[in-house]
Amino acid sequence: SIHLTVSAGQQNALVDFCEFAIPEALAAAAASAPGRILREGLPRDWLAYFGAVHSDRPSTGEAGEWEDRRKAFKMKLQACMQAVTKSLLDMLDPAADQFSLKYLSDRLQPAIPLSAALRSAADSPKEPLTPLTLLRIVRPGVARLAVEEGKLVLYHCMENARTYRGTPLQSLEFEMDDGPAIEKLLFSWPKAVQIAKLPHPTGDIHDKLELAKSLYQESLLEIVGEASPFARLLPPT
Repeated sequence: SIHLTVSAGQQNALVDFCEFAIPEALAAAAASAPGRILREGLPRDWLAYFGAVHSDRPSTGEAGEWEDRRKAFKMKLQACMQAVTKSLLDMLDPAADQFSLKYLSDRLQPAIPLSAALRSAADSPKEPLTPLTLLRIVRPGVARLAVEEGKLVLYHCMENARTYRGTPLQSLEFEMDDGPAIEKLLFSWPKAVQIAKLPHPTGDIHDKLELAKSLYQESLLEIVGEASPFARLLPPT
């Protein structure tokens, strides 16, 4: 028999993100100067006043001294958790990028409208691109830009298999200078962007064309048309 299970929000709860991100936040906090409290040794006798047999000892006499030590230890542990929380909040954006890759690799290859597919490299891999070419991402959410070791890495699901994780998640690597142009293409949908007008620190049209070609060859972009070379001469409407 064939069974189909449909789940909404599977492994997409706050607990899932915390389980993913907190180990990295803990390591980052321990390596930082404010997190030096995490590297302090445990009190040598802390097991003499923690544990099930010590949880309900009366708070008088010698037991009262142990209770004071328990309170001091809990306060120190609270300070440790505050250091980890600060580290987690500081790394929230990169952690979100890495967390999103799981969903991107789990999903099926996106269904692209026929009109968009005919205008992308999937159907026209050798279509020439010019500075006047208007490009648009084939569908929102098919790619995710992350920063890894001083490089921009663009992950995408355009080559995902029909079987679960049948192919590794594909990616392209770019220089940091390419970031504004990539973001412009990713976030301008449904509007098209002219290659010549892509924001790039160098302003070099060759750099813009090479970046656009890289994304187009991965079937991430569709050609919408060509901008008029005289458009800047026309009065605004």
